[in-house]
Amino acid sequence: MPPSKLMNVALVGLGFGAEFIPICQKHPQANVYAICQRNEEKLNAIGDAFHIDVRYTSINGVLNDPNVDAVHINSPIGLHAEHSIASLKAGKHTACTVPMATTVEECRHIVEAQENFITLTLLPGRSILGGDAPSLLQTCHRPSRPLPRLCGCG
Repeated sequence: MPPSKLMNVALVGLGFGAEFIPICQKHPQANVYAICQRNEEKLNAIGDAFHIDVRYTSINGVLNDPNVDAVHINSPIGLHAEHSIASLKAGKHTACTVPMATTVEECRHIVEAQENFITLTLLPGRSILGGDAPSLLQTCHRPSRPLPRLCGCG
């Protein structure tokens, strides 16, 4: 991706995830292109507040949008693994708040998807496997192409 091209980011889950919108909007290489929230009223309120026009009530819309380069997953914890795997399989750069999964088996599936598809990044914090997330990040993050540091999570 040329350095001058902004990376279109979609944020999925706008509870805690909404906190990342102003951070990403200030990043010189990021464009908060889309947001996703199951509750349409909340989706529209946040979209209006942050001037984001592309809005989805399902992650499937995000993953099928060819303009989305990266997906930042902030959905409920029980959906982190499912959403991360789906995003990776859709060919999107993927960032996920921790924990990325709730079982070791889910972690294995995510690592397998990452190895076969594209990139996975965890946000700083504690992992379900113990220890700090950056050590797990080093295990999981094997970019097939350079990924700009977006939202502090690249």
